[in-house]
Amino acid sequence: GVVTTYLQLHEALRSVMGEATPCAGVDIQLEATERPFVQWLHSRALGLDQGFQHMVETLCTDPCAPSGSRPRVSPGPVKSEHRMLEKVAAYRADLEQRGIDPEGRLPLAAYILDPVRASIICDSPRQVAEYALWLIESGEELGIPVVKVENKFAVLDSAEYDGHRDVMIAVIFTGNLGLK
Repeated sequence: GVVTTYLQLHEALRSVMGEATPCAGVDIQLEATERPFVQWLHSRALGLDQGFQHMVETLCTDPCAPSGSRPRVSPGPVKSEHRMLEKVAAYRADLEQRGIDPEGRLPLAAYILDPVRASIICDSPRQVAEYALWLIESGEELGIPVVKVENKFAVLDSAEYDGHRDVMIAVIFTGNLGLK
């Protein structure tokens, strides 16, 4: 059953990764439930990161990419287990605030869409729009289907983001041996 699988996964991760120290600011019960999934996700992200970074670099030099100056790429670090647990706690609080029982939504680590990340740095808002549209329209064809777009240019209250504006695009990246 699910409980048996969870316990086996937890024990397998513990034997490989050892005991972890508690994450400050995260409910102990939530952490106990989610930590094995977060450790698994983090381990998977470490295995995908190099290929993901290469793919992003390749995108920016793709002959089908929007013409004009090429954007720069800034590789991002793999999201830490600590930060993942903080995000899981935030997802749980958000669900509870909306009156949704988070217990029916476990594991909450599945909501983490950016364990590996990179920034494509454009020279102008127009270039941001061109690249975002190209990725959204061509994602399937490029082998990186887009699953979420968060457009902070559309936010009227720039104070919400400290004046920073960007477009965050979550994709499904498939690495070696079909690892996603």
